[in-house]
Amino acid sequence: MGAGERRMRGAPARLLLPLLLWLLLLLAPEARGSPGCPLPIRSCKCSGERPKGLSGGVPGPARRRVVCGGGDLPEPPEPGLLPNGTVTLDLRNNIISTVQPGAFLGLGELKRLDLSNNRIGCLTSETFRGLPRLLRLNISGNIFSSLQPGVFDELPALKVVDLGTEFLTCDCRLRWLLPWAQNRSLQLSERTLCAYPSALHAQALGSLQEAQLCCEGALELHTHHLIPSLRQVVFQGDRLPFQCSASYLGNDTRIRWYHNRAPVEGDEQAGILLAESLIHDCTFITSELTLSHIGVWASGEWECTVSTAQGNASKKVEIVVLETSASYCPAERVANNRGDFRWPRTLAGITAYQSCLQYPFTSVPLGGGAPGTRASRRCDRAGRWEPGDYSHCLYTNDITRVLYTFVLVRRGWGTPPALLRGHREGRSQPNGQGEPGLWAAGLCLSSLPVQSQEPAPFL
Repeated sequence: MGAGERRMRGAPARLLLPLLLWLLLLLAPEARGSPGCPLPIRSCKCSGERPKGLSGGVPGPARRRVVCGGGDLPEPPEPGLLPNGTVTLDLRNNIISTVQPGAFLGLGELKRLDLSNNRIGCLTSETFRGLPRLLRLNISGNIFSSLQPGVFDELPALKVVDLGTEFLTCDCRLRWLLPWAQNRSLQLSERTLCAYPSALHAQALGSLQEAQLCCEGALELHTHHLIPSLRQVVFQGDRLPFQCSASYLGNDTRIRWYHNRAPVEGDEQAGILLAESLIHDCTFITSELTLSHIGVWASGEWECTVSTAQGNASKKVEIVVLETSASYCPAERVANNRGDFRWPRTLAGITAYQSCLQYPFTSVPLGGGAPGTRASRRCDRAGRWEPGDYSHCLYTNDITRVLYTFVLVRRGWGTPPALLRGHREGRSQPNGQGEPGLWAAGLCLSSLPVQSQEPAPFL
């Protein structure tokens, strides 16, 4: 066999070798590039981490970085599933709401832990057991508003912590943190900003003095909702549930219900079902009240009051209960010097509203309100129309409207610029004589007696 023939036979082998290597890399798992880094968790990735201060070379096989961010983890992964030598654990941007005590036991080499942007509300010292070497902790972007004293006691090496949340309340409940951080040479991240109270909003917690963290003054809650929040009109015999949610500030936080300022207690026979208050994630407290069979007695104001040692805060909603044979005011048309109004059929006890006719040239407030807004008329409890309030509507007759506007101007209540615009330059009178004057709707206002301060008698 000649040399040329041997070269030709060796060529395919040289071409196949790179292809086989490429296929091996393609089929290898992601952890192949990090020997000894198996990770049986679908949403997590593992890689080697180069020791700080070293440049070049390959990351050491004993130092691991695990990233489980941007997934749907409801809780931290089991420590036994993570590789030995994990020094960084990134769990941000998940849906973690509960961190069980001892959740990180077995990760004794961990130095950086990121739990930011989850839904964690409860944290205790038991949460961080087994992390003696942890240097940096990020728990920002969660839902807690305060932290209990001693929550970081199991982290003797901790140097930097970021705990800013949209609910973070910088009051007496966080006062312990400042001297504790100072004694431990702990740095509070500059991104840890107060959300409440309003006087300290957006200020860095680490820059405050202990005296500023107090629980005096009006009570401010980061959450306080009453559902329904708008007036409800219901019929006798209907079922109506209420739900009140508020900030949970500690064991002294209570939710109480009132009806027309009288305390409400659960009474199944009367159709009042009051459930026990529930505490969610150490951050929220919720109470539910249900009126299972509404009677006329339920009309009035229902109030949800949050009571704490610092003070109280309330939310109210009005309930109107109609009898099954409720009265109505009949549809009616009313024409007067303010316009033509068609009042619809209206339930007894309700106030109806109608828009006024708009006149773009005027800017004079009438009767203390804005012109061209609304007229109102109430249907009383007996189903009879009361006299309507048309004071915010303009007169429909041109001359009457202009005279009334002129009277308001003379009294110093404003000048209607659109009405007077262009007439101060001596426009011609309707007869074309060209003498200066102020004309509107065919009436020369400059010819009216200026001494009069009272409206014309025919108004």
